[in-house]
Amino acid sequence: MKTNFRTYMEHVIETSSFRSQKQVANAIGVPTSTFSNWLNGRHQPPYNAIIALSVLFYTKVELRSLCVYNMINALSIDEEQKEKK
Repeated sequence: MKTNFRTYMEHVIETSSFRSQKQVANAIGVPTSTFSNWLNGRHQPPYNAIIALSVLFYTKVELRSLCVYNMINALSIDEEQKEKK
């Protein structure tokens, strides 16, 4: 199942200068497998990783805040969908 968090992150990565999930994982200092687990819904990223991702992709504070909101919202939707199963 493609998670909402994955869909959002794929969009953000596509519109950034990064070309792979591995590059993003390296940039925020996590193993590629950890980043993959977040995208696949196996684990949720900790809050500090969400902040690191928003800082990585956006320079304006307003856009960082929106990015954090969108990531948390996507993760919440994913959790609700898991609970329904």
